Amino acid sequence: ATVSCAGGASAIVKFDLNREAFDGETLELEISGLTGGHSGIEINKGLGNAHKDMARLCYELLRAGDMRLVEIGGGSADNVIPKESKAVVVVKDSSKALNVCNEFEKKIKHERKGDPGYTLTCKKVKAELVPMDFESSQKVITFMNCSPNGIQELTMGMNNFPQTSLNLGIVSTEKDKAGFVYAVRSSVDSEKEMVCHRLENLAVVLGGEYTQEGVYPGWEYQPKSQIRDLLCRIYKEMTGKELVVEAIHAGLECGFFAEKIPGLDCISIGPNMRNVHTPDEYIEIGSTKRVWEMLLKVLEELK
Repeated sequence: ATVSCAGGASAIVKFDLNREAFDGETLELEISGLTGGHSGIEINKGLGNAHKDMARLCYELLRAGDMRLVEIGGGSADNVIPKESKAVVVVKDSSKALNVCNEFEKKIKHERKGDPGYTLTCKKVKAELVPMDFESSQKVITFMNCSPNGIQELTMGMNNFPQTSLNLGIVSTEKDKAGFVYAVRSSVDSEKEMVCHRLENLAVVLGGEYTQEGVYPGWEYQPKSQIRDLLCRIYKEMTGKELVVEAIHAGLECGFFAEKIPGLDCISIGPNMRNVHTPDEYIEIGSTKRVWEMLLKVLEELK
């Protein structure tokens, strides 16, 4: 049974880009083979974010010598931890850049035991766009590299469950714009606001634009709950087992209900669902029947 959920928002940052000719060799970089996952349910598994790794690599290339960014991007949704990211760069010294890439891959594979399929590829290509100038390249790389990502706060008293987090899910570049979309989550609305403010602060300092959309409320854990106690008792009577009570770091309808009805005592239950938000998602029919029978008993006692 779920007794708390995260609220959230899509935080959007955009930068204007300037481009100018730059003499060098063009390389296409691709990071792939990461595990990926749901940014709410699996944010606490230490999974790598391909966009953050790409930003780190681009900064190392920038430090190693003259480099300009042409484009960078990837990601299917803001709430999906990206398992791949691509970038096109122009470098003065391609042999030095390739050495940086090889050393970077070794470092990440050593650090990231949870992503055994991690792969970095680097190949020479022809650029379809004029490179960004140095200032635009540095701005994009700095924002991606320095913006917060992952778990920010833990819920004390609930086995250090994730309370506040964010995920850089989508990165895109056009001729004159670069865009970034984050899924921000927290069961405490003031902390969700804090994380959004951090992104806004960094974006504005770097000359970017910040907006947000799809804002929804969190549902804080309530130490006392009659409906939770009733459900726990009925579950034990029916199964002989203790009900597992937990929080979820994703959005639930209870967040909206609790926001609209102050003091509402509520709980979220449902049958077992596996591989949520993937093509392999399914629901257990036997579990659905058991939950339905339990719900009827709860309703009988609430009459």
